[in-house]
Amino acid sequence: MKQRVRVPLASAAALIVVAILLLAGCGSSSSSSGSTSSDSGGRELTKIKLLVASDSGENIFYYPFGLAQSLGYYRDVGIDMEFVPGNGGSGVVQQIVSGNSQAGLTSPAAILVAGSQGHELKVPFSYVYGPTFDVIVTGDSPVRTMADLDGKTIGVSEASGGEVPFVRALMKNARIDADVIPVGFGLQAADALKNGRVDAYSSGVVDFQQMKSAGFDFRRISPPEVAKFPGTGITISPQAWDDDRAMWVDFLRETARAQHYALTNPEAALEVMRRRLPDAFEDPDAGRAFFEAMLDITVPPGGVESEHYGEVNEQGWEDYQDFLLSGAKGDDGDVLTRPADIGAIIDNSEQARINDFPKTAK
Repeated sequence: MKQRVRVPLASAAALIVVAILLLAGCGSSSSSSGSTSSDSGGRELTKIKLLVASDSGENIFYYPFGLAQSLGYYRDVGIDMEFVPGNGGSGVVQQIVSGNSQAGLTSPAAILVAGSQGHELKVPFSYVYGPTFDVIVTGDSPVRTMADLDGKTIGVSEASGGEVPFVRALMKNARIDADVIPVGFGLQAADALKNGRVDAYSSGVVDFQQMKSAGFDFRRISPPEVAKFPGTGITISPQAWDDDRAMWVDFLRETARAQHYALTNPEAALEVMRRRLPDAFEDPDAGRAFFEAMLDITVPPGGVESEHYGEVNEQGWEDYQDFLLSGAKGDDGDVLTRPADIGAIIDNSEQARINDFPKTAK
């Protein structure tokens, strides 16, 4: 008989509360703007340390930001950017709401959880225009829907991963009870699926692309409505956003400029990313496939030549929050127990300035 070892996970809301209490006493910020560095000509640059959900830091998923750095766009406006691992999507939010960081890239679920608890956050920019997370099973699995996972085991990347509130909401809506355990990323998760340690796995684009590139056969089983949910954007502390808005707008405009460059000059952008992230292109075909997949989900509303780069889909956030709330049962497993004020979180007021960049080859 297969022995299951359950690793209990607190609700996403509880995870954030605990981490905030721990991080609040950590002292100085580990990821911030306001510090300075210098370029090769001795010019002073404002340093932005950008938290990302990935434990390994930068990868192709964050290409607009890495591309803008490599093309010199940030330097042109006096900014130097550095990626900092944030210990999962919830970990990114935890660092920001505790005051240990000013900005990071994460998905909406962890932001909504924090917002529902009264923590203030600003989301002025999105660059992924589709759902970040999904649930998969092996290609030959008898599991067809979330309902088939009742009494089974679902793997996630890590306890603080941004997919945790997503998968818990899916379970609530499907009215199922399943164990949720961390099994790691990419090929680690594929092994857990193959050897039967888990019956399904929830994570994001990065892990699924790694599995696909390795030839792992899987199927997606999330319900169709997840396709309308919003994707990853930048989260900034309200104080940082208000104190130095002009600098942040410069940063976001140059990020949008790099995104447009990639979408209109994909081969040139691909070559820049190859040089920037050689390990990601150790398998050239896999690296290209991942980059092209990212291009597909980062086309802004209205198309490549639109004036909507960075636009945050407020209705999509409302729909996602309704989904997270709809399965609530009033117990500790609920992802959200009350709604966040989405209007106070999303800030599209700088759209005109963010899109005021030259739409040229460089």
